[in-house]
Amino acid sequence: NKKGEMAHWSKSVADGHRFFLKEDYSAAIQSYTEAINSRPTSTLYCNRSAANLKLDLYRKCLNDANEAMKIDKNCIRAYILKGKVLILLEKRDQAIQCFNLAESLITENTDIELFSEIKAFLSPSTTTVTHTQVQQPVHTPAPSFPIATEPPKSAHGIAPPSPQQPGRHDVEPNPQNFALTSKQSDPSPDQMEILKASAAIAAKGMVQHGSGKAQIDEKIALGYLHVNTGRYKEGIQIFNAILSADPKVIAGYLGRGTAYALQGELNQAVVDFSTAIDIDPNCVDARKRRGQSRAALGLDKEALEDLTQSTEADPNDAENWHQRGLLYYKTRNYRRAFADFNKSIAIDHKNKHSWNHLALCFSALGRATEAIDAHKKAIEIDPNFKDGYANLASAYKEMGNREEAEKLYAKALALDSKYANCYYMRAMTRFASGEHKLALQDFSQSLAFEPGQQECRHMKGVVNHGLGNHRAAVMDYGVIVGSQPDHVAWYNREVCIYTHQKLDAKVSEFNMDMELNKYFKEGWCKKLHPKTLIDYTPLSQDTGTGLKGFDVSIPDVVYKSKSQLSTAAQKILDSTRDLGSKIQLNAAGYMPNKRQHRMCGLAALEMAQKLRKFWKGEITTESATTSSFSTKEHPFIWRSVYDIVVKWRQFSEPNDPVWWVDLLSPEQFSEGFGSHTPMLSGQVHVMRYSPMVKPALKVIKPLIVSSKTLSEATKKQIMQTKDCYSLYVLLKRDFWVVTPCHSIARPGAIMEGTRLTIQYMHPEGVEFSIRTPGTPPRWVEYDYEMNFIFNQLTEIVQSAWKSGTELDLDRCSDLILSLTFYWYNYMPLSRGTAAV
Repeated sequence: NKKGEMAHWSKSVADGHRFFLKEDYSAAIQSYTEAINSRPTSTLYCNRSAANLKLDLYRKCLNDANEAMKIDKNCIRAYILKGKVLILLEKRDQAIQCFNLAESLITENTDIELFSEIKAFLSPSTTTVTHTQVQQPVHTPAPSFPIATEPPKSAHGIAPPSPQQPGRHDVEPNPQNFALTSKQSDPSPDQMEILKASAAIAAKGMVQHGSGKAQIDEKIALGYLHVNTGRYKEGIQIFNAILSADPKVIAGYLGRGTAYALQGELNQAVVDFSTAIDIDPNCVDARKRRGQSRAALGLDKEALEDLTQSTEADPNDAENWHQRGLLYYKTRNYRRAFADFNKSIAIDHKNKHSWNHLALCFSALGRATEAIDAHKKAIEIDPNFKDGYANLASAYKEMGNREEAEKLYAKALALDSKYANCYYMRAMTRFASGEHKLALQDFSQSLAFEPGQQECRHMKGVVNHGLGNHRAAVMDYGVIVGSQPDHVAWYNREVCIYTHQKLDAKVSEFNMDMELNKYFKEGWCKKLHPKTLIDYTPLSQDTGTGLKGFDVSIPDVVYKSKSQLSTAAQKILDSTRDLGSKIQLNAAGYMPNKRQHRMCGLAALEMAQKLRKFWKGEITTESATTSSFSTKEHPFIWRSVYDIVVKWRQFSEPNDPVWWVDLLSPEQFSEGFGSHTPMLSGQVHVMRYSPMVKPALKVIKPLIVSSKTLSEATKKQIMQTKDCYSLYVLLKRDFWVVTPCHSIARPGAIMEGTRLTIQYMHPEGVEFSIRTPGTPPRWVEYDYEMNFIFNQLTEIVQSAWKSGTELDLDRCSDLILSLTFYWYNYMPLSRGTAAV
């Protein structure tokens, strides 16, 4: 019946308003759609248009605005919404036409807020639209909730945003640091209704932190309204007037301080919030807001004090726990952040931001499966949560599941085609998979939307470098060096120019390790300022994006499809694919990288060819041009074989400084340059290596208790510890132990193996790492060991070939595995390579 239909329609409309003000825009759209299907009105189309705009669904927003105009050609609000979308779609001329049409429809009865919006957008300074400018839904019935009773609330970030590294999913993507709306203070765009409601609420003394005087409280409510709708200057003027009349009105400082914070004037915001606290030390809102502002200023200790007092004063406010969780997360105290986000969720289980950050904490703490579940929960709450999809994709990427990650990145980009950080994150995933061409497209797209991303620019240079686009790479590196001369891109640019010069040289005619300056290589490993380099003349003579020092007569690499190659070349490529894939470790954190697989396959083929010639006696010496051992021709030794692997590793990834440690500076070699593999970094469980924590802890504890200086009680406690941090707390100092490495060449001799190191890392964590110093004494011992085993292997193979007998494959395998074992204890490179 009609009465029932009307009741259902009214309920759908009311639900739409309620969901909108709770920021559940997807649910709001669904409710408005139900109402429109029953009885469409221009107001409902505008409301749904506003909800679509909140979700960046620009085309749907535009369609709804057009539908509203069909019903009511004089619907000013529809023209405003359409104008906003057109600005976001970079169609400014069309947008201005819409605002001009809206202006032509103004009458003496026109809503004052709509009038103000039109004037603001027709201002010459207006070039962009933000979510703070999206109108709230129009309420057909009178509102049943207080309007403008509270100061603008803070929400899901720490304000204002500090610059972040692209792709860092440990930072809330696209944070809105002080939300401009709240459940209690979202204003209706109907200004007359708002003014009437504000006056009524002020008369009843319902304005939070108000003066108790209706006339002043009405101004407070109006000030809140201005700040909530992004008109900070007007809001500040109102609060200035209020405080000039009565400097004890707390609401004046809260409202003005929030406006200052939203404008980035954080120090002034802190002053206002502090004044409010001086007036009323129990003002939780002021303390929470000051905590947020202090956190954004980097005053973490002071911010923590404020936010902790907020949680203690009002433990039932989910937002208090969320805000402190954000601060803990920012300072990498993931265990405490995890606890706070859990408390926030316990109070408000529909908070997608708390679920999102809880998931990030799970990831940091090595609980990958639970992280994925939490990210899925955030998306379940809001199916249009683009950051949720991007972070879930990143979680799958960290686990090595590129296929699933790609699907989720696509969903995030479907929600926002200009999501720069998502393009960067997907580019990094593709880069880690060896898909450099696809990565280059995404890095370029990300920079098109946000040109100032320095790390994105750097990685674009790296992939251009790896693809042989040396000119583009040099220019990308130059952009960074021009603004930051000590950036590692300076080293990348030098190597790029050097590699470009060698494009027409045979790989058997040069050795990068021998030709590049020792101090340059050390500087790159340590990321030292280029000015500290000794006796090094830069190849690039350019301080910016130019090509001075670059040999422009040498063309870049020209790619050919496989079908354009000779049959022999195709066969080699197929072999490298099959051989290289055997390097893949099927474990969490190890994503298949086809580029590394290819290079490993090439290294394996060249090693096989070289060893066959050597073992058959066709070659007995190593050329001085390819050797890292000597500048003169010398007998073929174990290092001659490993030089091949190192060379292809250097070619495979130009962003990794892979050098023989004895070819760094003599000072550094004497001190002992060490490889460094962290399993735990503070509270972060490194995905690839953290599974080794428990086995390594089992090794380290018996080595510690073997010390004669420890009491029996302490030894017992050590053996009972369950984790590295507890072990550090027990011993109260940093320490390392050396694993023993038993010699084959010298039976009974024990060499210094690797070092298992535990060092305190703020906050409340340790670094548990594998460190292997490359000192001259160790070098001599391990070089002798490697030569001894390699010579035995050579003797077995040559003997079998000469005698025509069957090769003892088991014995050969044992010797090859022994070489590998001693290689990893030796660790003679500045960084590792699984290709060995």
